[in-house]
Amino acid sequence: MEICPRCGIRLRQGLRSRSRGLSKRFRTDPVLCGNFHAGTRCPQDIRDLPAELLPPQLATWQSRILKVADGDTPRIGGQAVSGWEWFTALSSLAAVIRFAAPLCPLVDTLAVPESARRELATATSRRSAGGFASALRTMPPSVELTLAVLAAVEPVLSATSPDAVAEAMEPWAKAAVARRRKVKHNPLRNLPLPGPLSRAYEQAIPPLSRVAGAARTVTVPAVLSLDHIPQLLDEGDYTDLVERHLPGTAPASGRRLAALALARLAGADSWAAAARALEMDAHRAARVADVVVRRITDTGTFWQAIAQAGARLLRRGAVDYARRRRVLAHLHEIPHPVLFAAYRPLGLPVTPRRQRSAAIWVWTTLTGGDARDAPAYAADSHANTESVAENWRRFRTRLPPSVADALTAYGTDLLTRHPHQGADL
Repeated sequence: MEICPRCGIRLRQGLRSRSRGLSKRFRTDPVLCGNFHAGTRCPQDIRDLPAELLPPQLATWQSRILKVADGDTPRIGGQAVSGWEWFTALSSLAAVIRFAAPLCPLVDTLAVPESARRELATATSRRSAGGFASALRTMPPSVELTLAVLAAVEPVLSATSPDAVAEAMEPWAKAAVARRRKVKHNPLRNLPLPGPLSRAYEQAIPPLSRVAGAARTVTVPAVLSLDHIPQLLDEGDYTDLVERHLPGTAPASGRRLAALALARLAGADSWAAAARALEMDAHRAARVADVVVRRITDTGTFWQAIAQAGARLLRRGAVDYARRRRVLAHLHEIPHPVLFAAYRPLGLPVTPRRQRSAAIWVWTTLTGGDARDAPAYAADSHANTESVAENWRRFRTRLPPSVADALTAYGTDLLTRHPHQGADL
C-alpha cells in the first residue's frame, strides 16, 4: 500500500504537494503516517494496514542494505569496498537499470508483482513519473518502482566475482547503450561507478569508438597526402556520400569526422593523430571522435564512402590545405580598401565587423575549415561568442555574389604572393 487510507496522501510524504524533511521541533513516530493534514498530523498506524509479503530473497537483500548502512564491510565482485563506494554503486546501478529498463528483457524475469515490473519498464518514458537525466539517481517516486529497482540491482551487487558482476550487468549495460542511441541522449554520462562496477560496465558494452580498428580495411585508390585534406569534408561530398551513415548528426560535426576518417585512410594511426595531422582544434576533434563515431550505422559502408570521397578529392586536383592555413593564419580582417571597392557599387557600408566576417569567409572558403577555427573569429575581444556567431551567420547568408568573387580573388592573390612554398595554392 502506498496511499494512506486516512489522509489520502502518500504514506509518510509529509505534505500533499511535496515531500517534507524531518522536523527539528516535532518527534516523528516511525509507526505512524505522520502526514500534515487538515491542521494536524495523520494518526494512521502503519502496522494496521494490509501488507504484502516480500519474496525471501528480496527481504534478505533489504536486510543486507541496512547492515551496510549500520557499518558492515560491503563487497562488490568479492572485493571489499567502503560503505560510501557501495552506496554510490547502488545509486548509479539503479540509474543504469531505470534508464535501460524499457529495452531490457530482464525486466520480465524480476521476482516482483507484475505492476512493479510494468512501472519499471515505463517509468523513464514519462519524465514526470520515473525520473530522467539527473533524477535517475534520486529516490524512486513510488513503492512499486523502488521494489522493482531493488530486485534488479540485487544480482549485480550480490555477485561474488568480477566475472559474475560483468555477466549480471551485461544485459542492463547493453540495453542502456541501445536506449541511448534510440533517444539520442545520454543521462548516464559522468555517472560515478566505483572500480569493480566500472570495469564490469566497460566489459559489458562495446567500445565507444566502434570503427577505431577498421581504418585499414579500405584504401584510397591513389596516394592522398595529409596536407591535402581539409578540416571539413566538402559539403557536397558529405551530402552525397557520408551523411546517410551518420543519422542525427549536425553537418559540421559529420564533415569534421569525415575529414578525420580521410586522414586515417591517409596514414594516421588514431583519431587523435588524425586531428594533429589536420591541425584541428583538439577539443572539437576529440568530441567528434568520441560521440559522432557511435552513430555510424554500418562501418563497412562508412569506410567505403570515405574512400569514395577521397577519390573525388584526388580527381579535382591536389590542394595544399596545410599551406593555405599557414599563409592565412593571421588574416584577422580584410583591408578596408578591398571591401570598399566591392561594396561601393552596391551602396553598402564597410564596418569593422564586416571586415572580420569577410576574413572568416576567405579563410573557410580557401582552407576548407570550420568558421569557429578561423583567426578572425576570435579577433574581436570586445564581442561575445554569440554576437560573433550571429554576425558571421548574417554575413554568410547575405553575401552578394560580386563581393564573394572579389574576396576569392583577394585570397587567391594572398596565396600566390606569399613566400610559403607548397605543391599548389
